[in-house]
Amino acid sequence: WATNPVEGVIQGSRLFAFSFLALLAAHAVSPANIRSIYAAVGVAGAVVSLIGISQYFGWSLSNQIPTVGNPSATFGYRNIAASYLVVTIPPVATFAWTASTRRAQSAGFLSVTLMGLFLVYTRTRGAWLGFAGAVFVGIILLVWIRAGLGSDLIGLARSRARFFMLVAALLVIGLGALLPHRMQREGKFRFDERKTDVITTLSKTFSPSDSRGRLTVWGHTLEMVLDHPLFGVGLGSWQYEYPRYDRGDVITHNVAPQRPHNDLLWILSETGVLGLAAYLWVLFTLVKSVGKSITERPDSPQTKWILGIALGILALVGHSMFSFPRERPAPSMMFWMGIGLAVRLAHGRASDPKPVSLQ
Repeated sequence: WATNPVEGVIQGSRLFAFSFLALLAAHAVSPANIRSIYAAVGVAGAVVSLIGISQYFGWSLSNQIPTVGNPSATFGYRNIAASYLVVTIPPVATFAWTASTRRAQSAGFLSVTLMGLFLVYTRTRGAWLGFAGAVFVGIILLVWIRAGLGSDLIGLARSRARFFMLVAALLVIGLGALLPHRMQREGKFRFDERKTDVITTLSKTFSPSDSRGRLTVWGHTLEMVLDHPLFGVGLGSWQYEYPRYDRGDVITHNVAPQRPHNDLLWILSETGVLGLAAYLWVLFTLVKSVGKSITERPDSPQTKWILGIALGILALVGHSMFSFPRERPAPSMMFWMGIGLAVRLAHGRASDPKPVSLQ
């Protein structure tokens, strides 16, 4: 089935491993420990964000980390870091908002602030769009369920601390975004003239000339899909089959794309309609879990947790329309683990579990 069986085995083993992780999270993790898992995720996000921010400002300590494009922290390239951040920020923010102690709230909002600032500094427009879309959907859902929004507004009136933490986080991110980078070691792939600052990056986001050939590659990928609609060209085979569809439009003497920079098209082209249907079914399972929790227990903190996890996954899916996070272990782990934990929460007990040590 695959053009290159070795590459197919590599891709298949990755899918199997992460699918197993989702099943393990859904069946073997206690709901009482899910908060502590995301507390650890928040700590990790804060640490790598500090490294990425230090790279952005050219601090020497972080310049020894290997990279092909700073600021990348420990991810090798800034777009990979952005993929991890968009899937992580929403659940960490939700767990910080629902934390029962001031220390946990402060630590959570600090982590969100650092990750948000690092996300801005990556200049990854696809991640920005995915994250903005997830936030928009989250606001609509909060308004729709009303109970969650109402309780949060009452909580703001009763607890000014959380409100000030949220405002402070937004101010730091907003003001920090205006600061220019001072990177002395940018790596092989530097910021180009379209990304000299945040305002320029935003203004060029929807420019047709800034698609970097994606539209052409997507069109040729659809031709591939039409030739292999049911089962696709085989796992890992896009990079081997694409050249005969390109006809010299994108491929040059030293550049050849290895994936279409769109995960949905990538899945469809390699595994056909059946593979894409399986992927969408996984996402539908997550949507069902969110709906189940909102319907049965709209006031429960666990419903907010599920919503935060789901919004992070939605942000990553949005980003995947312009990139390829499914290829990267860190965002893929957060994606599959998040689906499993959300399903676990949806089918767990309605009562709020007792906090554990990492809170």
